[in-house]
Amino acid sequence: PCCHFRPSTMAVKREIREVEKQLEAAQSEFNTVSERLRQASQHRLNVEEELMASNVRLKQLLGELKSQKERAAEQALVVGADGTMTLTELSRKVESSLMRVLEERFNDEAFTAAISEQSALSTTDKVRVEFEGDEAFWALQDNYTFEMLLVDAARYWDVSPHDAVLNDERGAIWPNDAYVALELQRHSSARISLKLKPVASQIEDDIDFFGKEGDEDDENDNEEQQDFMKIAEAAEDDLLLAQAKGVSSELTNKQKLAIRKKLSREMYYFFAFVGFFIYVLYSRRTVREAFQLQQSISTAFTEENFGDYNEKAFLDIATPEEMFEWMDGPLLDGLYPATLYNGLPVPPELQGYVMVYNKVVGRIRLRQLRVQQGEGCSLPSSTIQTGTTQTNEDRMRHFVDACYPPYSSDVRSTQPFGPPALRASQGKGFTYSNASENKLNTDIAGEVASYDGSGFVRDLDGRNRTAYKEALAELKSNFWVDRQTRAVVVSLNLYNGNYNYYCVSQYLLEYSPGGTVVPSATNNIIDRDIFTPEYFQTPDLITKAIPEGLTYLSVIAYFFLFLNKLYRARRVTGTVRGVMRDMWNILDIIFIGILLLTIFLRVSYYLMPERREFNPFLDNYQEMSNIAASYALIFITESATVFICVVKSLKFFALQKDLMLLQMTLGQAFKDLLVFVAMTIILFVGFVVMGLNIFGMQAPSYNTIINTLGTLFLILLGEFDYAEMNAVSRVWAIIFFIIFVLFMFFVVLNIFLAILNDAYTVVHTQNIWEELEKRKPLSLREKFEVRRAMWRERRNIARINKLKRDKAKDEKKKRKEFERRGEGRK
Repeated sequence: PCCHFRPSTMAVKREIREVEKQLEAAQSEFNTVSERLRQASQHRLNVEEELMASNVRLKQLLGELKSQKERAAEQALVVGADGTMTLTELSRKVESSLMRVLEERFNDEAFTAAISEQSALSTTDKVRVEFEGDEAFWALQDNYTFEMLLVDAARYWDVSPHDAVLNDERGAIWPNDAYVALELQRHSSARISLKLKPVASQIEDDIDFFGKEGDEDDENDNEEQQDFMKIAEAAEDDLLLAQAKGVSSELTNKQKLAIRKKLSREMYYFFAFVGFFIYVLYSRRTVREAFQLQQSISTAFTEENFGDYNEKAFLDIATPEEMFEWMDGPLLDGLYPATLYNGLPVPPELQGYVMVYNKVVGRIRLRQLRVQQGEGCSLPSSTIQTGTTQTNEDRMRHFVDACYPPYSSDVRSTQPFGPPALRASQGKGFTYSNASENKLNTDIAGEVASYDGSGFVRDLDGRNRTAYKEALAELKSNFWVDRQTRAVVVSLNLYNGNYNYYCVSQYLLEYSPGGTVVPSATNNIIDRDIFTPEYFQTPDLITKAIPEGLTYLSVIAYFFLFLNKLYRARRVTGTVRGVMRDMWNILDIIFIGILLLTIFLRVSYYLMPERREFNPFLDNYQEMSNIAASYALIFITESATVFICVVKSLKFFALQKDLMLLQMTLGQAFKDLLVFVAMTIILFVGFVVMGLNIFGMQAPSYNTIINTLGTLFLILLGEFDYAEMNAVSRVWAIIFFIIFVLFMFFVVLNIFLAILNDAYTVVHTQNIWEELEKRKPLSLREKFEVRRAMWRERRNIARINKLKRDKAKDEKKKRKEFERRGEGRK
């Protein structure tokens, strides 16, 4: 019996457990269905209550509106009877009454929550959306909101939903969270239009979609960058086409942002190029080292004193005698020092050095330029006396024997002079040689005149002190400088191995027709070695060659980019005149042109025959003035390029609000400033002529137009020498000074400030009006939508909190029920 009883008992227990599991599953399913049924019933009751409350509120609103209309009609009848109220006043009263009713209703939270509920009606109607003369239809679906409609419409017309809004026929914005079917049911005649946001709103509101201003681009997002470039180029083409047709073009916000981003990227490339360009400019020549070299030469030759009491320097030379004293003093001692600082004689290996480190290259050249007697000038008849003597002999007397004109190529003397023995020998200083023979094609600009490369030349040994003194004594004893002399030029070349620089020194002494001597000195520093083999080896390869090569490639890239811009303008409009109307494009032409000029000058300098054929080991004088002039022109052009870069950087002020205000101010004042500059130039020229004629004959600061111009500019800056003017004429000094200061400083300068102030006021006012336009008051419908959205948001928050509380209660109930069942099983 035991053996037969145990299997049947185990089977029964197993069946009981299976039945209990099925019962638990059925109970769980029953509980789930019951809960769903309860929620559906509760939802139905809530909807019915809310609909009933909504109907009651709507009936109340309709009743109040009806009563308001009746009162308004009665008032209109009264007004019509009296004849004292206009139609405008009546409309204002009706609107104020309607606003009062709406304000009362909006203060009722229950009413606002009731009308904010959206019905779950389903419809198969279609909604029409308009955009820039085009229209499209979308089928209405359940719970189809205006936000969904905005996304679909923006995708259809290929615009960003962040750049557009949905407006009604009055320009009010449809709320994004409202249902389209319900709103159209309430306003059956309403229209829906897709409108683009203003630029200012786009810049502030579209940060999430386009990124913040100044954010760095992702390196892996090349496709997005290409898209922005295409959009920007298309927008620029649209602007060029509209400009060619003479019409205005409105760009979308996305196009404006693309142009802005393109300008931002152009700014990064531009400043990187400017950094490379300035680095290459300073790597070619160190200004501090060049200054130290020329200062050393100036100390040796122009700052050393000479004379009986060491009271004169080079710039104090006033007579031919003092010129020879300078040549026999500081020039001699600087070129050929007799002893070292300890009194010992100079060893042969140190001979030919100036200031220890600067070795004289080749020979030293003395060159004189002369004029012909009586050519280019004539004596008046008042200086000639004719008559007879007491013995009845005819006699003609001249007050002066002849006149000697200022120097020019027309009156230049080529005739040999001096002793016959010296005339027969070329290169002794008494025979003429032209500019080509002297290998000097550049003129020397002095204060009195400009002098060419010809003249009477004498070359001196740069290492033989005795030969130099003998040659100088020979020139002085044979009256080398006379009344026909107009200039004496002392030229020498030096090399400094520490800096690897050459110094081309020229000391010019001009003999004016008035009898004065005007000395001047120039020291030009040059680097003759360019693109040498060492230039392409480390470390110069990394520090000089590669940056310079990148700079040249950038210049070529700028050139082809501008050609591409011209090609696009020609392809779109058929002409390039539209490009030339933009001031920034004109500046780009100047910028690219001067960059190409700098490359051309550097290559020309490298290919110069004088530079390539120069040999410092030759003993003869080698003219390096042409090389120095070309080298100086390169750096002058590159320095002007840096200035053009500074002006071009104003273009990128548009990327920052405050800097854009400055740019707009300059643009607003540009025409007025042109008129102001023209007026200022006219007044300034008048004062220059007046000062030149009043003070020029006695005051050195006013003896030429250039000197007068500089002196008057210094007066504007507060630096002047009134005693110099007062020494000429006390009366005219005070009259001229007061009139000039009153007109140019107080009047003209204040006019300039007033022009800028007015331009800034206009621009600032425009910006304020634009800000006010963006913040203009809302319309009645917009106020209604904003208020309804506020209450809807409050209602949604309350509902979410309620759902959270209900869910927490349900969880507690289920936990308690589960615990109770567990205890029952035990």
